[in-house]
Amino acid sequence: MTLKLTLYTFKVSLWGAAPRLTINELNISNVKQIEIDISNARNFSPSYLHINPKHTVPALEIDEDGSKKYLNNTTSVIHYLNEIAEPPRYVDVYHKSIQESQSVLNVYQGISDTKTMFARNMQLWEVGKKILDKAESLLNSNGDYLFGRHSVADLHFVPYLFRPQA
Repeated sequence: MTLKLTLYTFKVSLWGAAPRLTINELNISNVKQIEIDISNARNFSPSYLHINPKHTVPALEIDEDGSKKYLNNTTSVIHYLNEIAEPPRYVDVYHKSIQESQSVLNVYQGISDTKTMFARNMQLWEVGKKILDKAESLLNSNGDYLFGRHSVADLHFVPYLFRPQA
């Protein structure tokens, strides 16, 4: 079986970005991407309306041995890409990330109570404050660098040092 995938998308579309991110995250190769410039109404062209009668992006063309079908909404495209992808290298981390994302989605969809999410956010904020306090202590005792001389740790820590002050 020969499978060819073509993703019709638009660079600045949030909904179009989700399948592109999925393709990158799941390392799906050989997906042809075609830009549909919705700012110039290319999504209303007869050729694109044949692909997606809803005239939206994204759309995914699935060509299996010459037999074509189309998915024309973000959710169905992402679900399909998840089905065909190889399992990620770090399956446990991947599933944990999916579960954490689902809990946030449940809050936004009104399925779950916000208290749990905000309590977890407060816990993470406290952990972050401890990390910053430790870094400040290291800088106070070691000078300009976290561990006394320039290291990769300093490079990774720069964004935290220049964070906006609340």
